[in-house]
Amino acid sequence: MATIYSLVESIRGLQDGGNTSNASKFEENEVRIAVIQVINSMIKSQHLTEEMAGGEQIPDGTILTEYDNVAVESYKGVSRAILPIMPVKIGNRNVGVFHVSRTDDVINGFIPFRTGELQMIGEEPFISDILGQVGYEVRGKYLVFNKDITANDSDYAINEVYMLLAVKDVSLYSDWEMLPISSDMESQVIQNTFQYLSNMQPANKKVDVINKQEAAP
Repeated sequence: MATIYSLVESIRGLQDGGNTSNASKFEENEVRIAVIQVINSMIKSQHLTEEMAGGEQIPDGTILTEYDNVAVESYKGVSRAILPIMPVKIGNRNVGVFHVSRTDDVINGFIPFRTGELQMIGEEPFISDILGQVGYEVRGKYLVFNKDITANDSDYAINEVYMLLAVKDVSLYSDWEMLPISSDMESQVIQNTFQYLSNMQPANKKVDVINKQEAAP
């Protein structure tokens, strides 16, 4: 996964274009600021400042970010999806995963469970299928569902899901921390930032036309 440092280096490499004389066109910090601005413009997010219903405090600088079309795969009789990023953990229920649903129905979410609860429910014959609903629990970097929602004979047949995850504001990440962007977003961030900078004048190259004095002949 990408870090601010790796993205900045990739963008500065594009700016070089194989010509080392172009390496200082933009200062490293200028590129860093541009990367953060581009990522914030690409991810749909909103800041969280309230307290959870259970009384858990939400860390300062936490944002909710949307991740759509996250792939789901069949897995040992059920199904699972790789979390596009590791969300901020809030409380003891891992509510950093705020919402998971079908991509075509982002209002009605699946039912979240704590790790191990799906196994306990599966041992109760009257509620083992949680009344036909889709449930999930967080297991490391995965969301594991209570059934194979990708099965062709399933009423759901879901191969992609929509997620709403709590992450740290991009501006608060150090240069070496993994950013809350999926791997398929990395190249898009690089290209968008490169294009954005291509339309800008580097700060250290700007000329004060008004105060510039003509050289004596």
